[in-house]
Amino acid sequence: MKYNMYNSEGYLDMTAYKALTNIDREMKNRKKTIKKSAEGGKEDGSKADRKMLCL
Repeated sequence: MKYNMYNSEGYLDMTAYKALTNIDREMKNRKKTIKKSAEGGKEDGSKADRKMLCL
């Protein structure tokens, strides 16, 4: 997902942009980990991770 680097007033807001992109990257990595663990038969992803993906 692409996030806007500017706040509602039109000023560059790199702090919020970096935070949102880091959260997005982390969620994608967790999805990959859970998918790999489901395919391999292992349970590497915790129940909390699976619940978080459903939100």
